[in-house]
Amino acid sequence: MNKFIFSSDEYKKLVLDIYNLIIAEYDRDVTLTEERYQKLVTMYEFVRLLRGEAFVELHEPVGDFQNNLYRMEDEIETKLSQMKVN
Repeated sequence: MNKFIFSSDEYKKLVLDIYNLIIAEYDRDVTLTEERYQKLVTMYEFVRLLRGEAFVELHEPVGDFQNNLYRMEDEIETKLSQMKVN
């Protein structure tokens, strides 16, 4: 029995889908409320968990894709730091 819940490809797709969801939410509207900002921060924190060690036992190794995870995390962090709550 395979000990992993996700194959490497499934895990990559999961992370990319979540990343794209966050970017779409960020780009969706220029109006930023405290509630919306908090939602984006929560989604960002989830990406950090996915990138880190929190779920490493649940997916096959992703190899060089790990560098993409760091890049995605940095991009979201940069976008969040540029936001100003109205």
